[in-house]
Amino acid sequence: MSLENVCRAASCLVVISACSAAMSCSTGEAQQSASREAPLTGGESKPEKSPLERLTPHPFWPVFTPRALPERYSIDDVTKRVADPMSTHFVRLPEKAQLELWRGGEEVTSTCALKKAPVVEATSTTVTLRMDSQRFHFFPTLRRETLPSNKLRADTLVYDDRYAPFAYAKRGCVVSLEGGQREGLSRVCLDPPACKMRGWVRSEYIGQAYFEVGGDETSAHDFFPEETQFIWHHTGTRVTLTDKQGRVLLPEISPMSYHLISREGDRAEVVIFSYDIETSVLPSATVAFHGYIDANLIPPPPDEGEGVLGGYGMGMMGRGSGSGRAKIEWVYLHELDWIFASPDENAPLAMVRNSWAKLRVVSEATPPDGWIAVTIETPWHTSKQAYVRERDVSDQAPDTPYVNATGETIATGSCAP
Repeated sequence: MSLENVCRAASCLVVISACSAAMSCSTGEAQQSASREAPLTGGESKPEKSPLERLTPHPFWPVFTPRALPERYSIDDVTKRVADPMSTHFVRLPEKAQLELWRGGEEVTSTCALKKAPVVEATSTTVTLRMDSQRFHFFPTLRRETLPSNKLRADTLVYDDRYAPFAYAKRGCVVSLEGGQREGLSRVCLDPPACKMRGWVRSEYIGQAYFEVGGDETSAHDFFPEETQFIWHHTGTRVTLTDKQGRVLLPEISPMSYHLISREGDRAEVVIFSYDIETSVLPSATVAFHGYIDANLIPPPPDEGEGVLGGYGMGMMGRGSGSGRAKIEWVYLHELDWIFASPDENAPLAMVRNSWAKLRVVSEATPPDGWIAVTIETPWHTSKQAYVRERDVSDQAPDTPYVNATGETIATGSCAP
């Protein structure tokens, strides 16, 4: 071999050795770096949480389990169902639905919608309902595909875009899907068609029917902390409801009342119900919103000794005591008590439908003896001055649970379900 070839071979050997050494060093450094950065879990990547796993629990409202209308459902004894209502599924009957009055018999078209029709039987293609007239029960059948699929199957928490719950929607509430979807969650509008109130609910909570358990009715009130206070919104100021971080949930609403949970400096933690928001157009059910408002909007507590007039629920004016008038701001009536348009028993205006009602006293009014002027909300006026008999009222809340009257009434002749 010539000297030139020997030198070339030596040079190649040196280059190869140098490359091998460099690769070895590089590999070693990479391995050491990787070992320093490797997670303690042994190297596997941590799975990302699903949207359902990210949902934040609410401080006092629970999560319920929805029950869908099964593919096959029947009630063995319809007579017993009618005489003694039990747990059942309810559906919303749409307007212009085609109803078969009996199996294989005459078909009719409904001319109005029903929010709540009990299901007595269902197959994979049909649903049989119970409908009541003034004198009779009917059991028409319609095609299952006719029923809208946008009812909330159970009391439902509503979440914002950050997976935090801010509202509690009652089962049976009708929502509209907004098109947004996350794994296991659906974006909905709570007040169709206005759609000023939106949020996320678990997809499994939306369906054709909802299930009610007989004797086990609950409401958003049932889970309030014990120290919760009912507050009338005493100014005309509009309210902005925010979350704990100050982010707006409902802007510029006009509540007639709210429930005070607690005060935190310049903020007040409250719950506001949809039926107490003047601008709300929720068509079918109750939604309760939980958040914070300006604490300056909360009326100051009464002076010590003012309004403390006697036994609980029966002050100096209580239910016919006739012991003279005292300085009070509110009076309470019981179920079926009358409110009059003028201080005259021949001018009945309204009757208390719930277990009791709270009315603001018009302090500057001077009605005749035996009468008290109050403010009453009516469907035709924001507020109206009316009158109650002094013998009927208490000056503190009655010592009975508050029960809100519910139920759907159809005016005779207005439409045919």
